[in-house]
Amino acid sequence: MSTAVTSIAPFITAVSVTAFIYPWRDEIRPRAAALKHGARGVRFVPVAWLVAAPVLAGAAWAASRIPVLQWSLFSSSGNILVSSLAPASGSTGSSAAGATQLVITLAGVAALIAALVVFFIVMNYEEEEWGRDSWGHVAVWAVTHLVMGIPVFAVAAIFSVGVVYKQIHDRYGFDEAYAAHVATNTSLVIGLAAISITLSVIG
Repeated sequence: MSTAVTSIAPFITAVSVTAFIYPWRDEIRPRAAALKHGARGVRFVPVAWLVAAPVLAGAAWAASRIPVLQWSLFSSSGNILVSSLAPASGSTGSSAAGATQLVITLAGVAALIAALVVFFIVMNYEEEEWGRDSWGHVAVWAVTHLVMGIPVFAVAAIFSVGVVYKQIHDRYGFDEAYAAHVATNTSLVIGLAAISITLSVIG
């Protein structure tokens, strides 16, 4: 993929995400209200990461020894989100062209993050509605993430986070579980973006 195309990849993905959630546009305001009502659920984000990180590390170790666990739906390009946030090789430098490409990439990443936050507000609500009724639903919910291009080994970590969300749901209610879900996903996106930008600058 050329540097120019890579630089606008976040814009392309942001437009695609926006188009995907457009049919739910009337649901954004009431779901944002539910998110505000359950804002205390944000306090569980560190718990979600503390649970998921070691599971992900263990699953990644297993995948390094069992190649089939590395399979993903988009094997050639990897996860849609990660691919869109991947730094453009040679996109920075002392030249004006390099600086321009960096600015374009940063603007695209900002647009993508904004689009994804709205996506999370819309879709995480749907997920919390059907994915927490039982442990079986949590397992199915985790597996459905494969359609995003997430490798098989990562499903274990996603399931572990689903366990956290279900506990929140059962103890504190839907809105707090929903808020924790949205906040965790948002922190993931911001973290990936920070890593991508850092690699672009120092690469």
